[in-house]
Amino acid sequence: MTTKLTTVIDATRKALLNPQDTEQAFRIADALSFGAPKRITRRYRRSPIGRSRLADRRQLLDVLLDRAALEAMPAASVGRAYLDFLDSEGITAGGLVAASEAAHGANSDPDVAFVQQELRDMHDLWHTVTGYRGDLLGEAGVLAFSFGQLGHIGLGFLAAIAIVLAPSPYYRRFVIEGFRKGRA
Repeated sequence: MTTKLTTVIDATRKALLNPQDTEQAFRIADALSFGAPKRITRRYRRSPIGRSRLADRRQLLDVLLDRAALEAMPAASVGRAYLDFLDSEGITAGGLVAASEAAHGANSDPDVAFVQQELRDMHDLWHTVTGYRGDLLGEAGVLAFSFGQLGHIGLGFLAAIAIVLAPSPYYRRFVIEGFRKGRA
């Protein structure tokens, strides 16, 4: 059995036993990436905004960790909505960092590493703009949304698990709608 398949099986088993174990989602996504990080980085390089982000290397996480700046934003802004999401869920902007670093190896291409960090840090922003909470259903919706946005097979696999294990048709429709929103 290949190392990646072994990783997917092990991480899936652990995630099913403890759905709150975020590191397992990163392990699955990494093992099933099939070149997605490089492909997404190529998309960044073709986009004027992506090229700018790669050139200036400003860390999105630094912005998301600046609570005072987020609090100073207008009440109806994305920044304030993001801060409200963090507070309502009892999480921090840096919460995904440790789980992702434990699952991802170092990437030799600095552009790919930057894009991977940026996408990790966007996760809770996607919760904010989609309106999906941080519970298991909301996470499944954001994973499906992310799959629709990025075409990352690992994220699609995670969303598919949520659909298969969904306790009701409503849950399945919710996750599928997340994918549709991501594609749109």
